[in-house]
Amino acid sequence: MIMGNLIFLYASMIPLMFLFFGLLLKRPGEIKGKKIIRKDSVNEGETIEVKINFRIDSGIGPVIFYDELPSDFELVKGNNFRLFWKGVNEKSGSYSYKVKCLKRGDKEIGSTVWTSEHILKLKTIKRGSISEKKQVRVYSKTSELEEVERRHVGDLPTPKSEPSKLGIKTTEFKEIREYYHEDPLSMINWKATAKRGKKTRPLVNEYEYEGERTIWIFLDADIDLRLGDTITNLFDGCVEATIDTAKFFTERRYLLGIYIYNSNKEILHPETGKKQYNEIRKKLTEQSCTDVIVKEGFKDAVKECRSFLSRYKPLPIVITSLSKKDESFKDGCKLLRDFIIGESTRRFPIWVIDVQPYSLNPRPQSSFKNNAALINSILQKPIKNFIKKNGGVVIEWDPASEDFQMAFLREVSKYQS
Repeated sequence: MIMGNLIFLYASMIPLMFLFFGLLLKRPGEIKGKKIIRKDSVNEGETIEVKINFRIDSGIGPVIFYDELPSDFELVKGNNFRLFWKGVNEKSGSYSYKVKCLKRGDKEIGSTVWTSEHILKLKTIKRGSISEKKQVRVYSKTSELEEVERRHVGDLPTPKSEPSKLGIKTTEFKEIREYYHEDPLSMINWKATAKRGKKTRPLVNEYEYEGERTIWIFLDADIDLRLGDTITNLFDGCVEATIDTAKFFTERRYLLGIYIYNSNKEILHPETGKKQYNEIRKKLTEQSCTDVIVKEGFKDAVKECRSFLSRYKPLPIVITSLSKKDESFKDGCKLLRDFIIGESTRRFPIWVIDVQPYSLNPRPQSSFKNNAALINSILQKPIKNFIKKNGGVVIEWDPASEDFQMAFLREVSKYQS
């Protein structure tokens, strides 16, 4: 009888001993690691590799690693969620995955978070992180326009060699002229001024500037250009066209400036070369379509730049979508012509890059959608005819169906025929 009771007593102690020794087991802990991203800036559509090295010093059980990715990153290889088993010995290892960057902007890959569980689930889950957040700058993709050079871009109304009135001054003397209020005092020719006598404007030495003629881009950032999805919209197409155009002209030593209208009236003053291109690219990577209805209008944008346009006579390039309603666009073009060439009847070299929305419309393909596109093109015909009649160029581009380079080349071909 006593022996039987002892057997039951010893048997009842087995779960207790199991629980006791189970509580002595530690969850995996003392986890260290490092996240490695070899490129901190890429173009839209490019792929980056993320690698995580880790070491687990103590405990026994499963460990889960997880990286939070931006919503517009597409996982193309590997996995950002991984499970590893930690045995008795120290465990170290690594894993990697690749993501495609689908949308421009400054993106953040979250810190690598880990969670560990007790092997018998007798303790709560333990959490921590092994790396800092990583920043990745995604630039708008660009097209190579070298092919345009081989297709005789000179047939387009493009500035060829007219000297610039802005930029870095050279030591090559040009002329002596009267003083303007924005001229630095160091430019005054005191000897020539003294010979003119009192009560006259000072004279300054004018030197040649580095670079060719100035280009001025008007970039539309209207709320209407948000048409599209969470990855690509119409404004993204406008940004891509702007960056390609900026690259084309800055590589050819033209001075280039930008005014972003229907937004916060942001301006980038004219400069030339790779530095200016990188500055423009950086600025537009951070630029988004306005979240409020500003409706500055193209005419008011031209007025905002009046002093610059009147003095420096740049080649204007307007990047917008003519599909959106803008009653002031034609009036703005007329005002632009007056500021640059005055009331002359000469042809007015203006570029309008018309970024078209039809393929970005989320509505499924239908006869209604096709008819809407047809009606839209008919409504745009008067303004396009006005631009072309006055010596300008309209480059029609659908970003969802072709590269900007192809649209550019197509317009060149029209002028060759």
